[in-house]
Amino acid sequence: MTFSIEVISEPEIWEGEKICYGQIIMDGDKETFHIPLSYWQVKDYKRQWAEGLKRIINQKEHTLLIQSMRDPKATTFILWWVLYYETDEDIYVQQELIRLSELKAPLDLNNPYIHIDTRITVTDEGHPVSEWKTNLNELKEFLEKLKRS
Repeated sequence: MTFSIEVISEPEIWEGEKICYGQIIMDGDKETFHIPLSYWQVKDYKRQWAEGLKRIINQKEHTLLIQSMRDPKATTFILWWVLYYETDEDIYVQQELIRLSELKAPLDLNNPYIHIDTRITVTDEGHPVSEWKTNLNELKEFLEKLKRS
């Protein structure tokens, strides 16, 4: 198993927005996604990913890694991955689309972690929630890789 988030392209314009492509690798799966560059640059994403990883590694608390950040004053949603800490060997990752209007408090990018809800494993309709499993060692390895990039 490995856990990694990588920027895999140079910036380009896609549907009128500057983006680059990213790829998340978890539990043998690879998923490609857009990284918007209108509000944050790649270095801002990497800074937040490192901060979020340090939180779970050092404090063993749930954390999040922002996948798609746009100007909160001009957008209705953002995307992030929540990492739920259960044990050093059992960390569950769920992707969430966050509607800013539904947050209990305004989004504070200095502390987005206040918006992490309790882990849900089954939807209201009884379907399992899509999630991946990783562990603390994989997150430590990814953090070291991030520090070198």
